[in-house]
Amino acid sequence: MSVNRRLKVAMSLLVRDEVDIIQENICFHAALGVDTFIVTDNGSTDGTREKLEALSRRFNLHIIDEPKHTIDQDLWVTRMAEWLRDNTNVDWVINNDADEFWSTKGSSLPDAIFRDLQEAQVADVGVLNCARFNYLPAVDDIESTGYRFYHNRLKVVKNPVANTIDALDNVLITLQGHKVASRLSGLRSIAMGNHAAAHSGHKIDSRHVTIAHYPLRTFEQFRKKVVNHGSSILHNERFGNDINWHLRGWYKSFQNGLLDVEYGKYVIDHAKQARLIKDGVLLQDNSLARRIAEFDHLRQRELETA
Repeated sequence: MSVNRRLKVAMSLLVRDEVDIIQENICFHAALGVDTFIVTDNGSTDGTREKLEALSRRFNLHIIDEPKHTIDQDLWVTRMAEWLRDNTNVDWVINNDADEFWSTKGSSLPDAIFRDLQEAQVADVGVLNCARFNYLPAVDDIESTGYRFYHNRLKVVKNPVANTIDALDNVLITLQGHKVASRLSGLRSIAMGNHAAAHSGHKIDSRHVTIAHYPLRTFEQFRKKVVNHGSSILHNERFGNDINWHLRGWYKSFQNGLLDVEYGKYVIDHAKQARLIKDGVLLQDNSLARRIAEFDHLRQRELETA
């Protein structure tokens, strides 16, 4: 890539029934400099597919329809990267999920990636590992009128110790594994979960890009995610029980009529919130809320005028 032109960055997304968040995701990342979007819709039935079609008229967005409910994420995300490599002049791809918001401090995403490359101690960087943090809802957040996902303000910044909470029974109150952005040149494949990539280049940790992850929104969204992904996992013969083990457990809770109990573990009550903030596990952070809300307000105006 010539240093005389701006780095071109694309974003891939694999989605199924994400109508509550997909528009804000694409608008947010477009505002941060993402040039091109490629989205695989995995048979959505909640209006996500129609929303993507509308967004494709505003942004450079390519849609792939994948009807198989087998959760072959690694294959489908790699396919999107190959399409970008063969059909665009994009340099890097951010391998994203609908509930993840990639951000920087005061710069665009292409500029932040370029800074990481400039500051790297090695040449030929092919993969950036980007730190990801869960943002969870407090009871007051989730029960408030007009709740939206970006009202989740409890950022998990440290793993709890076993005697702080039932740590082993709460997979969301933990530090999360990183996700990757990948240079298209030299890329061979993206791993399950977008946690790694097979690449001819070096892999480094990003200093300038972090990810806000909103894994838990309303109970209805949680139920839909568990049912969709849980049933898809059962149709996949490539992976063992160690892949998506937490979703497998949630799906068993759904089958046993206990999903509401499972959901309640992750909505933080007042006593637990105070304890975890005191212990440094949680930090109150609404730094992205206003930025994301701007695009939510745009969506609301569109609904009112439709």
